[in-house]
Amino acid sequence: MTYIMFAGMLCRLSERCYLGLLHSFTIRSSATVPRRDVALFRTIWQEDVPRLSLDHPYLMHAILSFAAAYNMHHSTPGSHSDDRARRAARDHYDQALVSMRALVSQITAEAADPVLCFSILICFITMFLGKVDGLEPIEIALNAKNKHTKLT
Repeated sequence: MTYIMFAGMLCRLSERCYLGLLHSFTIRSSATVPRRDVALFRTIWQEDVPRLSLDHPYLMHAILSFAAAYNMHHSTPGSHSDDRARRAARDHYDQALVSMRALVSQITAEAADPVLCFSILICFITMFLGKVDGLEPIEIALNAKNKHTKLT
């Protein structure tokens, strides 16, 4: 288990690559989320959202997927880093959806902020991954929905 100091808190990360993706999100990829007020944007997307994700796994996986997709977009196509980023983006995307589906019936008013942030990130990731696969964004969203809706 890896521990990091993040936003004044000691945090556990289950894999080392999480730290790299979280760093990538806070420094680079979060800057691609639309914004109006740059100072407020930095506080929300570079500090508050990552801090919220520490208590909400679905949001953490959405952040990690977003960062991996960003890295994939900026890597050399077909390279080792491109393949690794593609796998990470898909794996965290799937884990984000599975985590959210498990909690969707338990959402409270207190969870509104992390759910909103999750929704924004998942929309961007869905459109990006759909484009990578040559699908329309709605097709990949429907494919992901069908993949994870099996009842046990």
